[in-house]
Amino acid sequence: MKRVCITILLCSLLGIASCSKNSGSPSLPTADLVLDTYVKALGGQDAIARVNSRLSKVENYAKTPSKYMSVTMTPEGTLREGFDGAAGWGIDPTGRMRDWTADEIALSARTRNLHRDIEFKSLYTNIAVVGQENVEGRPAYVLELTPKAGKAEKMFFDAQTGLLIEHEYEVVGPQGARPFMYLYDNYKEVDGVKLPFTIKRVKPSGYTVKIDEVRPLNP
Repeated sequence: MKRVCITILLCSLLGIASCSKNSGSPSLPTADLVLDTYVKALGGQDAIARVNSRLSKVENYAKTPSKYMSVTMTPEGTLREGFDGAAGWGIDPTGRMRDWTADEIALSARTRNLHRDIEFKSLYTNIAVVGQENVEGRPAYVLELTPKAGKAEKMFFDAQTGLLIEHEYEVVGPQGARPFMYLYDNYKEVDGVKLPFTIKRVKPSGYTVKIDEVRPLNP
């Protein structure tokens, strides 16, 4: 009888120790759940799928699947970029024009896709939740997304609202590999879909873009 009591007590203590150890680390959701919550927070799959063109001021023209042209005022001057779905180009504030690298083209094909938010699984070969961090004081789930070409990206989704609030990636350009980091805020609904009206680039050089208006190209 004593042996039985001792065994039961030992098992109980081990169970308590195990619970105590696990209680310190938060339970993370699956990548599918984070992305599904994100799509619902934006307005739903049907609303996103209905968007086929978009004009944002500062000038940013976009059309499905991944075509776009943008004119952005930065502290260094005006930056112009264009992408037709297969080739891209840019004109820097000094007026110098250059064609994009293969890495820049692949990145734009993913990130400039108007339906990206409902096509993650076709744009990336692997998506996984890798942790939880604070972004601007808000808890966020961190997803690591591996594209078909190029290095893995990280996206941070607000744990409360489900919205994307940070995006980190690396792109290979004429100057070699450069890290980029963007923050997204001030979401507003446009045609049933929530969009960030404040976009802050933290890396490689910081500036903030505040969008005044977003509408379809052919209303």
